[in-house]
Amino acid sequence: MESSEFPQEERRPTPPNKKTKKKKRTMGLVAFCAVIAAIVFLILVATITFLAYRGKAVTGTHLDLITVSVILGAALAGISLIISIITLFVRNQKKGFAITSLLLALLVLLGCVGAMYLYDYVFSDMEYDLRFKQYSKDDLNVVEINNSGEVIRETEEEKPLVTPEHIQELSLSDEIEFEEVLSDEIPEEAQEKMYGAEPTGPSYLMGDYDQIQNFMLIGIDDIGSSDSMILFSVDKVHHKLKMISIARDSYLMIPEFGIRCKAAYSYNWGGAKMTVGMINRNFALNVEDYITVGLDQLAAIIDSIDGIDVELTDQDVSFLRSRYSYLDLHSGKCHLDGAAAASYSRNRSDSEANRTGRQRAVISAIMLKVRKMPLSEYPEFIKNCLGLCTTSFSSDELMKLSVEVVQHDYSVESYALVENVDYWGGILGEERYFYVVYDTRRASDWIYRTIYEDLYKSGYPD
Repeated sequence: MESSEFPQEERRPTPPNKKTKKKKRTMGLVAFCAVIAAIVFLILVATITFLAYRGKAVTGTHLDLITVSVILGAALAGISLIISIITLFVRNQKKGFAITSLLLALLVLLGCVGAMYLYDYVFSDMEYDLRFKQYSKDDLNVVEINNSGEVIRETEEEKPLVTPEHIQELSLSDEIEFEEVLSDEIPEEAQEKMYGAEPTGPSYLMGDYDQIQNFMLIGIDDIGSSDSMILFSVDKVHHKLKMISIARDSYLMIPEFGIRCKAAYSYNWGGAKMTVGMINRNFALNVEDYITVGLDQLAAIIDSIDGIDVELTDQDVSFLRSRYSYLDLHSGKCHLDGAAAASYSRNRSDSEANRTGRQRAVISAIMLKVRKMPLSEYPEFIKNCLGLCTTSFSSDELMKLSVEVVQHDYSVESYALVENVDYWGGILGEERYFYVVYDTRRASDWIYRTIYEDLYKSGYPD
């Protein structure tokens, strides 16, 4: 009997116990959401700030928000980048969202890091006086306005607190010998100027007077004296930038010494702290910040913007022609390089009012030139300028002040104190120094009228 052959079934491999897992997109989606959140947040902050700028309403809060958004945006993009890279090496994760997130995260990171680098580049050379910020308002003789807004002007008599010898020991420079000139040693006509008419009532500040910020610009000469002292006022109420020159030869009270002497030498004896404290005490002001620049540094700043245009008189031309024969000098508007502009601002051949007027003219010419500068040139200019100055302002404070002035297109006003107060000028003391003597309380009243305008009610007769 023949055996029959039956076809055998084809054997199939036994399926594994575990089911094959489907690839997920969880990690890629998380990375994508993180980078999209960063982009949306950055766009939202940029839009809010742009609309505020168009409406001339940018505040320090907007600038702080930009800083936070850049940091947060970089952090979210960094997280997205890390998750995206991890996702590319995980087998059970789909790669589509991860690749998209990776590219977007790189773009966001590049933008944020670029913004951080630009900010650091601009302010990296700034010499910030950290110690100055540690001084209290009492240290700087800042005048506090009471709840009623009354301005209190002290009438302080001379009470020598230190000896001239001790002052000389404390001096930052040996170039200037301290000379004590008591008020009873000055001529009678000078004393009459120093003790003028009494106020008929109290003086008050009103309204948004605290929206006006004052600081000092101090120009230092080659022996360490404050050759130029200009009170800057950023008036956020009337949208004005005001400059008031205070004569270097002013006969002012030095609070630390308890006696009066030449104002210019306060920086020589005690640096910015003594100069700012002296200005506050004599004129009842609230200055808490300063910027200093030397003459060589001023020349370098002017050269960095290829010089400035200044209106010259025949006397100015005569003064400059013998020193800078290579320049095309004539009566009227002339182009000056840094060295010539610095010499022009220091020219002492005529009155103190004219000299301080030239200093303010140079500063105004610099500001005008900067306003016309292409936006692309601002970072380099600011970096160079700040690298040549010493200041108590932080980079954030300077940025906020600059935005305030630029967005509202502030007008610039320029004044000399000695042109607006009754003063006596002459030679005093054994060293035969020139002094300018005036009533500091009445001078303070004029400064308040100029700075605060309709926000100030004077107790002095007009």
